[in-house]
Amino acid sequence: MSRPEGSSRGGAETRRGDWDRITGAVIDEAIKLHRDLGPRWLESVFEAILEKM
Repeated sequence: MSRPEGSSRGGAETRRGDWDRITGAVIDEAIKLHRDLGPRWLESVFEAILEKM
């Protein structure tokens, strides 16, 4: 079965790529923050700091 002209899944793949870049950046910052502060803090402290970044 063919797709109508002009429709493709490329848009969905692009959005997925955007999400991958965004989540990757958030995870990278969380890891850097954890390295800087160390493991002694509660998760709520990390969340509050990440919200302000």
